[in-house]
Amino acid sequence: MEIIKYNDINFERLEKLPKQGNFSTIYCQGDVCYKLFENLYDAEIEVMLRKFLEMDGIQIVGAIFPKTLIMHNNKFVGYTMDYYKGSITLFDMFQSRYVSCKALFSYVIKATDVLKKLHENGIIYQDLNFENILVDNEDNIHFCDMDACCYNNLISPFIPAVMQSLWINYRKETDVFTEKVDRISMLTSLLHLIYAKEIQEITPRKYDKLSRNVRTLENLRPIFDMLVDVNRDVEDIPYLDELIDRSDDYVFDRNKLLGFSRLLKKY
Repeated sequence: MEIIKYNDINFERLEKLPKQGNFSTIYCQGDVCYKLFENLYDAEIEVMLRKFLEMDGIQIVGAIFPKTLIMHNNKFVGYTMDYYKGSITLFDMFQSRYVSCKALFSYVIKATDVLKKLHENGIIYQDLNFENILVDNEDNIHFCDMDACCYNNLISPFIPAVMQSLWINYRKETDVFTEKVDRISMLTSLLHLIYAKEIQEITPRKYDKLSRNVRTLENLRPIFDMLVDVNRDVEDIPYLDELIDRSDDYVFDRNKLLGFSRLLKKY
Protein backbone atom coordinates (compact mmCIF):
# COMPACT_ATOMS: atom_id res chain seq x y z
CA MET A 1 0.00 0.00 0.00
CA GLU A 2 1.32 3.44 -0.89
CA ILE A 3 2.40 5.89 1.79
CA ILE A 4 2.32 9.69 1.92
CA LYS A 5 3.94 11.87 4.56
CA TYR A 6 1.81 14.09 6.75
CA ASN A 7 4.17 17.04 6.17
CA ASP A 8 3.71 16.71 2.40
CA ILE A 9 -0.03 17.42 2.66
CA ASN A 10 -0.99 20.99 1.79
CA PHE A 11 -3.83 21.55 4.24
CA GLU A 12 -4.55 25.01 2.82
CA ARG A 13 -5.85 23.31 -0.32
CA LEU A 14 -8.09 20.90 1.60
CA GLU A 15 -11.72 21.43 2.52
CA LYS A 16 -12.86 20.35 5.97
CA LEU A 17 -16.08 18.38 5.67
CA PRO A 18 -19.19 19.53 7.58
CA LYS A 19 -19.70 16.07 9.09
CA GLN A 20 -16.81 14.87 11.22
CA GLY A 21 -16.10 11.60 13.00
CA ASN A 22 -15.88 11.23 16.77
CA PHE A 23 -12.26 10.13 16.56
CA SER A 24 -11.04 11.78 13.38
CA THR A 25 -10.83 14.93 11.31
CA ILE A 26 -11.91 14.57 7.69
CA TYR A 27 -10.89 16.69 4.71
CA CYS A 28 -11.40 16.39 0.97
CA GLN A 29 -9.74 17.60 -2.21
CA GLY A 30 -11.38 16.72 -5.50
CA ASP A 31 -12.28 13.05 -5.39
CA VAL A 32 -9.91 12.22 -2.52
CA CYS A 33 -10.84 12.18 1.17
CA TYR A 34 -8.26 12.52 3.98
CA LYS A 35 -9.06 10.97 7.36
CA LEU A 36 -6.74 11.85 10.28
CA PHE A 37 -7.12 10.05 13.60
CA GLU A 38 -7.78 11.78 16.91
CA ASN A 39 -8.00 10.45 20.47
CA LEU A 40 -7.22 6.83 19.57
CA TYR A 41 -4.88 4.71 21.66
CA ASP A 42 -1.60 3.61 20.10
CA ALA A 43 -2.68 -0.03 20.37
CA GLU A 44 -5.88 0.71 18.43
CA ILE A 45 -3.93 2.47 15.69
CA GLU A 46 -1.45 -0.40 15.49
CA VAL A 47 -4.26 -2.93 15.04
CA MET A 48 -5.85 -0.75 12.38
CA LEU A 49 -2.58 -0.52 10.45
CA ARG A 50 -2.13 -4.31 10.53
CA LYS A 51 -5.71 -4.73 9.38
CA PHE A 52 -5.31 -2.37 6.44
CA LEU A 53 -2.09 -4.05 5.35
CA GLU A 54 -3.71 -7.48 5.49
CA MET A 55 -6.77 -6.25 3.55
CA ASP A 56 -4.60 -4.60 0.90
CA GLY A 57 -5.61 -5.86 -2.53
CA ILE A 58 -9.25 -6.60 -1.66
CA GLN A 59 -11.54 -4.71 -4.00
CA ILE A 60 -15.30 -4.68 -3.57
CA VAL A 61 -17.63 -2.45 -5.55
CA GLY A 62 -19.55 -0.45 -2.98
CA ALA A 63 -16.90 -0.53 -0.22
CA ILE A 64 -14.51 2.38 0.27
CA PHE A 65 -11.10 0.95 1.17
CA PRO A 66 -8.00 3.00 2.09
CA LYS A 67 -5.95 4.17 -0.89
CA THR A 68 -2.80 5.47 0.82
CA LEU A 69 -1.55 5.48 4.39
CA ILE A 70 -0.57 8.79 6.02
CA MET A 71 2.56 8.59 8.18
CA HIS A 72 4.09 11.17 10.52
CA ASN A 73 7.47 10.52 12.16
CA ASN A 74 7.09 6.81 11.37
CA LYS A 75 3.67 6.74 13.02
CA PHE A 76 0.40 5.83 11.25
CA VAL A 77 -1.86 8.89 11.61
CA GLY A 78 -4.51 8.51 8.91
CA TYR A 79 -5.34 7.46 5.39
CA THR A 80 -6.90 8.61 2.14
CA MET A 81 -9.87 7.11 0.34
CA ASP A 82 -12.23 7.87 -2.52
CA TYR A 83 -14.57 10.82 -1.99
CA TYR A 84 -18.00 11.07 -3.63
CA LYS A 85 -19.01 14.72 -3.73
CA GLY A 86 -22.70 15.30 -3.17
CA SER A 87 -23.25 11.92 -1.55
CA ILE A 88 -25.67 11.61 1.36
CA THR A 89 -25.99 9.00 4.07
CA LEU A 90 -28.72 6.43 3.69
CA PHE A 91 -30.11 7.61 7.02
CA ASP A 92 -30.32 11.28 5.99
CA MET A 93 -31.80 10.39 2.63
CA PHE A 94 -35.07 9.27 4.23
CA GLN A 95 -35.62 11.96 6.85
CA SER A 96 -38.33 13.67 4.79
CA ARG A 97 -41.97 13.73 5.90
CA TYR A 98 -43.15 11.20 3.31
CA VAL A 99 -41.13 8.00 2.92
CA SER A 100 -41.54 5.60 0.02
CA CYS A 101 -41.02 2.03 1.17
CA LYS A 102 -40.31 1.02 -2.42
CA ALA A 103 -37.43 3.52 -2.67
CA LEU A 104 -36.10 2.77 0.82
CA PHE A 105 -36.12 -0.99 0.32
CA SER A 106 -34.42 -0.68 -3.07
CA TYR A 107 -31.41 0.97 -1.39
CA VAL A 108 -31.43 -1.57 1.43
CA ILE A 109 -31.28 -4.36 -1.15
CA LYS A 110 -28.25 -2.68 -2.76
CA ALA A 111 -26.60 -2.28 0.64
CA THR A 112 -27.27 -5.92 1.48
CA ASP A 113 -25.51 -6.97 -1.71
CA VAL A 114 -22.39 -5.05 -0.62
CA LEU A 115 -22.59 -6.60 2.86
CA LYS A 116 -22.68 -10.08 1.32
CA LYS A 117 -19.54 -9.33 -0.69
CA LEU A 118 -17.76 -8.09 2.43
CA HIS A 119 -18.64 -11.32 4.23
CA GLU A 120 -17.50 -13.40 1.25
CA ASN A 121 -14.09 -11.73 1.64
CA GLY A 122 -13.90 -12.44 5.36
CA ILE A 123 -14.74 -8.90 6.47
CA ILE A 124 -17.15 -8.21 9.34
CA TYR A 125 -18.27 -4.63 8.83
CA GLN A 126 -18.95 -4.26 12.59
CA ASP A 127 -20.00 -0.57 12.71
CA LEU A 128 -23.00 -1.15 10.46
CA ASN A 129 -25.49 1.68 10.56
CA PHE A 130 -27.14 3.77 7.88
CA GLU A 131 -24.96 6.77 8.79
CA ASN A 132 -21.98 4.81 7.43
CA ILE A 133 -23.66 3.91 4.14
CA LEU A 134 -23.47 6.59 1.45
CA VAL A 135 -25.63 7.11 -1.63
CA ASP A 136 -23.85 9.00 -4.41
CA ASN A 137 -25.34 11.18 -7.15
CA GLU A 138 -25.83 8.14 -9.37
CA ASP A 139 -27.71 6.19 -6.67
CA ASN A 140 -24.78 3.86 -6.00
CA ILE A 141 -24.20 2.54 -2.48
CA HIS A 142 -20.83 2.96 -0.71
CA PHE A 143 -19.88 1.56 2.70
CA CYS A 144 -17.45 3.99 4.36
CA ASP A 145 -15.43 3.93 7.61
CA MET A 146 -13.78 0.61 6.85
CA ASP A 147 -11.37 1.30 9.71
CA ALA A 148 -14.09 0.04 12.07
CA CYS A 149 -14.34 -3.40 10.43
CA CYS A 150 -13.10 -6.76 11.72
CA TYR A 151 -10.70 -8.83 9.59
CA ASN A 152 -8.62 -11.88 10.54
CA ASN A 153 -9.64 -11.33 14.19
CA LEU A 154 -8.28 -7.78 14.06
CA ILE A 155 -11.11 -5.74 15.55
CA SER A 156 -11.89 -2.13 16.38
CA PRO A 157 -13.59 -0.75 19.52
CA PHE A 158 -16.62 0.55 17.60
CA ILE A 159 -20.14 -0.79 17.19
CA PRO A 160 -23.28 1.23 16.34
CA ALA A 161 -24.92 2.99 19.28
CA VAL A 162 -28.25 1.30 18.48
CA MET A 163 -26.59 -2.13 18.58
CA GLN A 164 -24.70 -1.25 21.77
CA SER A 165 -28.03 -0.44 23.37
CA LEU A 166 -29.85 -3.55 22.08
CA TRP A 167 -27.14 -6.20 21.95
CA ILE A 168 -24.88 -5.32 24.89
CA ASN A 169 -27.01 -3.31 27.31
CA TYR A 170 -30.46 -4.82 26.75
CA ARG A 171 -29.78 -8.42 25.74
CA LYS A 172 -26.40 -8.81 27.53
CA GLU A 173 -24.94 -10.63 24.51
CA THR A 174 -21.20 -11.18 24.20
CA ASP A 175 -20.70 -12.31 20.59
CA VAL A 176 -20.16 -9.13 18.59
CA PHE A 177 -17.77 -9.79 15.73
CA THR A 178 -19.87 -12.12 13.58
CA GLU A 179 -21.72 -12.03 10.28
CA LYS A 180 -24.95 -12.67 12.20
CA VAL A 181 -24.46 -9.48 14.21
CA ASP A 182 -23.87 -7.56 10.96
CA ARG A 183 -27.20 -8.83 9.64
CA ILE A 184 -28.93 -7.85 12.88
CA SER A 185 -27.29 -4.42 12.68
CA MET A 186 -28.76 -3.94 9.22
CA LEU A 187 -32.20 -4.82 10.54
CA THR A 188 -31.97 -2.56 13.59
CA SER A 189 -30.75 0.30 11.38
CA LEU A 190 -33.75 -0.12 9.11
CA LEU A 191 -36.26 -0.18 11.96
CA HIS A 192 -34.55 2.75 13.68
CA LEU A 193 -34.82 4.79 10.48
CA ILE A 194 -38.51 3.94 10.05
CA TYR A 195 -39.75 4.24 13.63
CA ALA A 196 -37.14 6.69 15.02
CA LYS A 197 -36.84 4.41 18.06
CA GLU A 198 -34.50 1.68 19.14
CA ILE A 199 -35.98 -1.73 18.42
CA GLN A 200 -36.56 -2.63 22.08
CA GLU A 201 -38.56 0.60 22.49
CA ILE A 202 -40.96 -0.12 19.61
CA THR A 203 -44.25 -1.34 21.06
CA PRO A 204 -46.24 -4.05 19.24
CA ARG A 205 -48.97 -1.48 18.66
CA LYS A 206 -46.52 0.94 17.06
CA TYR A 207 -45.06 -1.85 14.94
CA ASP A 208 -48.55 -2.89 13.79
CA LYS A 209 -49.44 0.65 12.82
CA LEU A 210 -47.21 0.39 9.77
CA SER A 211 -46.81 -3.36 9.28
CA ARG A 212 -50.48 -3.66 8.29
CA ASN A 213 -49.55 -1.88 5.07
CA VAL A 214 -45.96 -3.07 4.59
CA ARG A 215 -45.49 -6.76 3.89
CA THR A 216 -41.75 -6.56 4.53
CA LEU A 217 -42.41 -5.58 8.13
CA GLU A 218 -44.69 -8.58 8.50
CA ASN A 219 -41.87 -10.75 7.16
CA LEU A 220 -39.56 -9.24 9.78
CA ARG A 221 -41.98 -9.69 12.68
CA PRO A 222 -40.67 -13.09 13.89
CA ILE A 223 -37.14 -11.64 14.09
CA PHE A 224 -38.41 -8.49 15.79
CA ASP A 225 -40.24 -10.61 18.39
CA MET A 226 -37.14 -12.75 18.94
CA LEU A 227 -34.79 -9.79 19.44
CA VAL A 228 -36.97 -7.95 21.96
CA ASP A 229 -37.55 -11.09 24.06
CA VAL A 230 -34.51 -11.36 26.33
CA ASN A 231 -35.57 -14.87 27.37
CA ARG A 232 -35.10 -16.19 23.83
CA ASP A 233 -31.81 -17.12 22.23
CA VAL A 234 -31.10 -15.19 19.05
CA GLU A 235 -30.96 -17.61 16.16
CA ASP A 236 -29.13 -16.88 12.94
CA ILE A 237 -31.12 -14.63 10.62
CA PRO A 238 -31.08 -14.23 6.83
CA TYR A 239 -29.87 -11.19 4.93
CA LEU A 240 -32.50 -8.47 4.59
CA ASP A 241 -32.91 -8.88 0.83
CA GLU A 242 -34.38 -12.33 1.52
CA LEU A 243 -37.10 -10.76 3.68
CA ILE A 244 -37.95 -7.67 1.64
CA ASP A 245 -41.13 -7.92 -0.39
CA ARG A 246 -40.37 -6.29 -3.75
CA SER A 247 -44.06 -5.46 -4.25
CA ASP A 248 -44.16 -3.07 -1.26
CA ASP A 249 -45.00 0.41 -2.53
CA TYR A 250 -46.59 2.01 0.53
CA VAL A 251 -45.75 5.66 1.26
CA PHE A 252 -46.02 6.56 4.93
CA ASP A 253 -46.29 9.93 6.63
CA ARG A 254 -43.62 10.37 9.30
CA ASN A 255 -45.73 13.01 11.07
CA LYS A 256 -48.52 10.50 11.63
CA LEU A 257 -46.26 7.55 12.39
CA LEU A 258 -43.98 9.33 14.88
CA GLY A 259 -46.44 11.84 16.26
CA PHE A 260 -46.23 15.50 15.33
CA SER A 261 -44.87 16.71 18.70
CA ARG A 262 -42.11 14.06 18.64
CA LEU A 263 -41.18 15.10 15.11
CA LEU A 264 -40.84 18.74 16.15
CA LYS A 265 -38.48 17.77 18.97
CA LYS A 266 -36.39 15.62 16.58
CA TYR A 267 -35.89 18.39 14.02
